[in-house]
Amino acid sequence: MGKSRDKTQSKSQSKLSPASLKAKIAAEFPELAFEFRPRVTSTNALLKEQATNIDRDKILLAAEQTAGRGRLNHAWSSPANQGLYFSILLSLNIEPEKTPFVTGIAALSLYKTLRSQGFPVEMKWPNDILLKGKKVAGILAEAINSREENQEKNKETELQETSSTKNQPPKVIVGIGLNTVRTDFPEDLGKKATSLKKYLLEDRVSFDSGDSEKILLNFLSQFYYQLEKYQQGQEREVVAQWKETLNLLGRKITIATKDETITGQVKNVTERGELILITARGEEKKYWSGEITIKKG
Repeated sequence: MGKSRDKTQSKSQSKLSPASLKAKIAAEFPELAFEFRPRVTSTNALLKEQATNIDRDKILLAAEQTAGRGRLNHAWSSPANQGLYFSILLSLNIEPEKTPFVTGIAALSLYKTLRSQGFPVEMKWPNDILLKGKKVAGILAEAINSREENQEKNKETELQETSSTKNQPPKVIVGIGLNTVRTDFPEDLGKKATSLKKYLLEDRVSFDSGDSEKILLNFLSQFYYQLEKYQQGQEREVVAQWKETLNLLGRKITIATKDETITGQVKNVTERGELILITARGEEKKYWSGEITIKKG
């Protein structure tokens, strides 16, 4: 895939084949349940409703979301058959305090998947994937067993605080929105968003449903590979890869949150995903989320 593939003028087909995907997921990931919906409000929201009745991992894929969400409860535009919109319900075999890094594992896995297909993507803390400086994908992870039922409304529900019920592993939903074939963006959105197809069209290269299917299957392989390593005691290796991909340590940034906008130097990114910033006054501050801008020079 990517720009190294053969050029063609053929028309891209955007619709995935749910039957084909179901068969391939059943063959490659027999423990993963699969469901496809042509239209949902939000894959995260629907999977959260189903979670108490599901006893294994499950992926929910939709052709369209009418109320897709990203970080800070921002809307994630999800028109029909224009992207990969899916959520995965996970039962984790790790301590509850380690669950926040599932977001990092998903971001790292998607980054590696798209890079392997020839797309020169970059990762932006905490969980965005950029292509030529514009957002091509976003990730939102939510804890099912949280200490406060309204956590996602008041914070960002990015697994900042999680707990598990007695004798049960923590459950997490990881939602991903990836713009695949969308090329028509509203003017305001087009300034900051892009798609895989839009990137390829610069060289008149096509992108079709087979490419989307391949990306989804490759992502699942990469995600479960990294997750297994993390759960089997190799978390330092996984976290180190994520940190290296972020390329933030020592860099001067400005971070904007709902409470403040501040400039400083990145001291570290913790294994839970917190960004540690040293301000101009020498103060050390920690951030779970925010919009960052890397300062030049």
